[in-house]
Amino acid sequence: MKLLILESSTTSAKAMLFDSETMQQKIVSRPYGFAQNSNGTHDGEEVFCKTASLAKEISSGTSVDMILQGTTWHSLIVCAKDGTPMSLVELWSYTKASDLCAKLNAVPGFAKNYYKNTGCLVNSSYPYFKLMKKKEDAALPKDCRIGGQGVYNTFRLTGKWVTTLSMASGSGLINIDTRSYDKDLLSKINVSESQLPRIADYTETFPLTKEGAALLGQKEGIPVVPAYPDGALNQIGSGALEQGIMSFSVGTSAAIRITAKKKLLPAEPSLWSYFVLSSHLLGGATSGACNCQDWFKQKFFPEGTTYKEIESRLSHTRDTPVFLPFLFGERCPGWNEKRTGGFLCVRPEHNVFDLYQAVLEGILFNVYQCYEILVKTAGEPDVIKLSGGILHSDIWTQMCADLFGKKMSLDMSDQSSVMGCAVIGMHLTGKLNSPADFRPAIGKTVEPNMEVHEAYIKKFQKYLELYKK
Repeated sequence: MKLLILESSTTSAKAMLFDSETMQQKIVSRPYGFAQNSNGTHDGEEVFCKTASLAKEISSGTSVDMILQGTTWHSLIVCAKDGTPMSLVELWSYTKASDLCAKLNAVPGFAKNYYKNTGCLVNSSYPYFKLMKKKEDAALPKDCRIGGQGVYNTFRLTGKWVTTLSMASGSGLINIDTRSYDKDLLSKINVSESQLPRIADYTETFPLTKEGAALLGQKEGIPVVPAYPDGALNQIGSGALEQGIMSFSVGTSAAIRITAKKKLLPAEPSLWSYFVLSSHLLGGATSGACNCQDWFKQKFFPEGTTYKEIESRLSHTRDTPVFLPFLFGERCPGWNEKRTGGFLCVRPEHNVFDLYQAVLEGILFNVYQCYEILVKTAGEPDVIKLSGGILHSDIWTQMCADLFGKKMSLDMSDQSSVMGCAVIGMHLTGKLNSPADFRPAIGKTVEPNMEVHEAYIKKFQKYLELYKK
């Protein structure tokens, strides 16, 4: 069976052609070619067209049997009844509702009650608060359709306004116990359930329309799976659907996730709890990761300097300053969008390489904060699967294992999210009895140096002290 997979990420389009019989794959990624607006928005139709064009290009001359999709969590788009966009897509980084959320967080009991019911935080990254802000500004048309980039992509291919439970669980509109839209929350923003995408069962597919077929260069009627969020797909593609397996991805931002059979929430709102297929998914995401690394390289090293050249000068025993990785605000664990980042404890003897290493360390320290909460809530993971841009750096990967004091399993593929779509496709076409049966090939295992672990924990304690101040 041939599977065609489309992914609309934050900054680039991605497409994969996957053969479930031979397990052969062909994948291509291409930046959208336009700068994301500084306020965290982009043109949803343009993103869809660039993603569809790439999928058509990669599948040219091949008839596929199923189409699957991925995109990011937390986006919002407002459309007319006929599906025509009436707004730009507001991404997780769109923070116009931050002042509103600050007021709500100051209301006694509101944040904890909302967290208990939805597994989400009172934060402007969530579509619920974006909608609340639109209502406050009288900017939410009465009869509009409400969705996100994934819902819009599915609509353009199938004509259906549908979503997955996994995608909807990151909207802030879903009751985590009933797994359906929370009527009380909807009433507060004057939105009816009919305006929102129907939550399809994870086994449901929808036929490719004539227009969709023309856009992809495929036959009309091919089954299309509604879009899944990349975080959940990463969990599936990493083979981490069973309890005790933690996925850990470090890309533009960073995230840790663990699957659970029941709802697990820390006492204080900090980690999020969504769904992956039909299982609970507890995790934490940070705003700063490779985006901070890229920022430092571009600002402080001559043009043309490579990461390899920089990292050849690093050492696990360097005496480094402390870097707070909040250049783009804070998500987990404090969810303070106005928190800023920077260097502390800098001394005259520190040089640019010390500062660069501090950036790498600070990014991991922020994730380790979340990890400590996750362990208290869900227990120690048996396996940690590491993926993302961090794998291009041997010293950063080793630093990760040393800080956590745990073995890190590195998947041979660095495309866990699109592979997650392939796993769902193999299950729906009968190749896999269950998505949990998928086991990706392991590239290698990185062992921690426990002596260095102790040194990193001391550094982490200093980071934590400064973070709390």
